[in-house]
Amino acid sequence: MKIKNRQDLEKIKASQQIKLAMREAYKRVYVVVEMGDSGIKAGAKDILQHFVKTLNSQLILDVAVLQGPGTEHKDLEPVVEVRIGDEVTLYQKVTKEVVDVIISEHILKGKVVKAHLLKGDR
Repeated sequence: MKIKNRQDLEKIKASQQIKLAMREAYKRVYVVVEMGDSGIKAGAKDILQHFVKTLNSQLILDVAVLQGPGTEHKDLEPVVEVRIGDEVTLYQKVTKEVVDVIISEHILKGKVVKAHLLKGDR
């Protein structure tokens, strides 16, 4: 987009505010999607993209979504780690529908989604 006047510059600034807020250092929540070879085959890349898309669309800017290494739980992938402060929760067999529940229940309300906990977690 060519900048012709101050209004054009303001439009660009407004459209980039979300991206800038996402880059801030402090994040209340960290979501790590395990992305080893078997995780990617199980759909982990789509899960990561769905987290990012959903959080952005809901303007939830205090959550960092990261790609993590593979996991030893090959039969339970995609595996997602949600870290809030010192509390770490692992979820197994995460689908896009489960992502929506994790965001609405765990990230926004602080309630662990027990139905999708990794076996042995909690």
